[in-house]
Amino acid sequence: MLRYILGLLIWAAFAIIVVCEVDYYEILAVDRQASDKDIKRQYRKLSKQWHPDKNRGDETAHDKFVQVSEGTFLVVFN
Repeated sequence: MLRYILGLLIWAAFAIIVVCEVDYYEILAVDRQASDKDIKRQYRKLSKQWHPDKNRGDETAHDKFVQVSEGTFLVVFN
């Protein structure tokens, strides 16, 4: 039963990603042929820029920080 629920959650997450069609390469401002090293360098730069502690009270900054984090994970481990 737990495997079934976990499988459904994974497929739902995948469907959300596909439906949203977010271009994480564009969010990270890197080329699709960029190396992992370049992607991680850009992540560090953008995560410092949009970190919630640096931009207190700015919901836009928090959302950007989350997008950068998600994008890096999906681009590097995809």
